[in-house]
Amino acid sequence: MRALVTFAVFLWPCFGQAGRAELFGTIQDPSDLAVWKAKVQAEEQATMARFTAASDERGEYHLLGLPPGEYLLTVEQPGFRTYRQSGITLRIADRAVYARGVLALWIPPRSAARVGRLEDLASPEVRVIAIAKPELAPYGQAAVDSLERLGIWERVRLKVVFAENINMAKQYGASNNADAVLTAYSLVLDEAGKVIRVDDKLHRPIDQELGIVAKSEHPDAARKFVAFLLGEEGKKMLAAYGYAAH
Repeated sequence: MRALVTFAVFLWPCFGQAGRAELFGTIQDPSDLAVWKAKVQAEEQATMARFTAASDERGEYHLLGLPPGEYLLTVEQPGFRTYRQSGITLRIADRAVYARGVLALWIPPRSAARVGRLEDLASPEVRVIAIAKPELAPYGQAAVDSLERLGIWERVRLKVVFAENINMAKQYGASNNADAVLTAYSLVLDEAGKVIRVDDKLHRPIDQELGIVAKSEHPDAARKFVAFLLGEEGKKMLAAYGYAAH
């Protein structure tokens, strides 16, 4: 029989259910191929309560609504040896939104475009607008959402070049290959040129999250860092670097 391999098991709380957590990961065979429709079971060791799910076509599984506690994870699939992993501890406070990203419109210093607000991107002076791919980057999706909300997406979409990420989008502007860039405020707040913060009501929140992995070798130190980041000093530091407090 072949062996099952499960990896990337992280613990996350479920914000929609008070006092509940989530467990998710990916299942592969020894050839690194995804295992589809594997039965995944998490058994809480104190109460013997069982929670089940099945892996999808990418081998990914997601168990919802788990109470905090220690779990035994079992993965079964015909033709494979049963996989078991014990000692998985779920804690509610191991994931949190620590900041909210801020979308900004950056007009590089060498750009000839006269832009004072997002609506000006429809002007003929603006030839190229750089945005991160929305399917890869939340800031890219926020940029598209904002332009759609303002009713100018159809007027500007042919000007848009999509970068792999927000850093590459910024590079289009820095290399004078874009007249305007929609990217993270944290990347451009100290840059020359013009920086315009985009109204966060124009797009869905860009939440920045942190998590402590279940097998962390230094969980106490990790929690102290999380406490600092969520505290007043941490919020001030994040604000200074271009993030909004959550």
